Order: sequence, then structure tokens, then C-alpha cells
Amino acid sequence: MDGHGEFGHFVAGFVQEKLPINLSAQQDLKQKPAAAILAATDITCKQLAKSGINCTFSGTTCVYAVQVEDRLYVANIGDSRCVMCRHQPDKGPDSFVCLPLSTDQKPDVKAEKERILAAGGRVEPLPGQSAPLTTTTTTHHHKPATNRSPCVLC
Repeated sequence: MDGHGEFGHFVAGFVQEKLPINLSAQQDLKQKPAAAILAATDITCKQLAKSGINCTFSGTTCVYAVQVEDRLYVANIGDSRCVMCRHQPDKGPDSFVCLPLSTDQKPDVKAEKERILAAGGRVEPLPGQSAPLTTTTTTHHHKPATNRSPCVLC
């Protein structure tokens, strides 16, 4: 997790505490892991919205994996990255290859910027900073425009 903004460390700590509890509470985790991951993330976001933590200019990224039998489900929100190192014994005892297991959700990627703007958000630097681009704001319904469901890969 990577908290960002003035209260990002509180947001990251909250998510780090609540998400595993919410994921463990999903009764269909083994039968429908992707749906369970989405549900647990949604519950955590709703709890965060009620927590009193100021998320106006603060938030967190999150990437995590859940193994169910022989399949690994990777959930990613934001620009955190998950990679797997795979040993390649046929190329030598110290040969490894890194495989990306997630896709960054950065506001400077065209599709992500369009999603944020369509949700009523804005993409601009925080006051006093020239970079990196930061996504902030809430929609007129007071729902964070930068909230999104995780991208779940399996």
C-alpha cells in the first residue's frame, strides 16, 4: 500500500486493517474469488467514507493477491505494481524472469484520465507541486470520483 496526500498514512493504515477482515468475511471467497475481492474492496471503501478520515486530497493505492487452489487472483487499485519472479532453470540456476501481474492505474494514462474526468474528477498537480499528476475531488453526489473497483486478474 502507498498512502498519498496529507492523510494518506491514515488511509493506508485503515485499508491495511479493514481489507483483510472484509475479505475473510466473504463466504464465497473460494467459489467466486473475483466477486469476493470486489465485494470486500467495496465494503472497505464504504467503511473508509464513514471513518472520518479526510480523503479530499488523500488516499492510498493497493495491490494484493489471493491464492485459491492453483490460481492466483491479483487485485490492483492505483499505481502500485505486482510482479512475479519465475525461475528459469533451463537458462541457468540464477536465471529469473519478472512477469507483471497488474496494470498501473495512473492518471497520465489516457484511459484512466478519461475515466476520472467522466466521473467528475480532475487530473492536476496538488497545490504547490508540479508533478506527479494527482487525481482528486468528489462528484456532486459526494462520492469520490477517483474510487474504482480493483482490476482483478487471474
